[in-house]
Amino acid sequence: VDTGGGEAPGVSLSFDEIKRYLGSEGAKEGVPAKLNGKTEASKFGGMSLADARNALRKDEREMEQLRHAVAEKRSKRMAEEIRTINARQQQAKLQLIKEQSQAQALREAERMHQEQELNSTKAAG
Repeated sequence: VDTGGGEAPGVSLSFDEIKRYLGSEGAKEGVPAKLNGKTEASKFGGMSLADARNALRKDEREMEQLRHAVAEKRSKRMAEEIRTINARQQQAKLQLIKEQSQAQALREAERMHQEQELNSTKAAG
């Protein structure tokens, strides 16, 4: 095996040398002395693979909870915005009805005024 870039570039190690390394130095760095599946799990960044897997699963659960909380907060915010928009629409509708009613009353008053003028013109003439 060519290490290809360690302390001594181009140095080749035999299979036995690799096994010896994994059995001594590697064990200090978290690599198991035996790779037959019966030894302690490999270490990754000071954690066993099982611990790393559990940490990742925990992080995934926490991330899912965070996504759920964000989605729920967004949903509540949108519901509040819808309520606000509906209230504004209702106020605008009421204002329009009020203005239409006032306009109708003005038209009616104008019509009555014109009738009175017409009647007083007929009575005077």
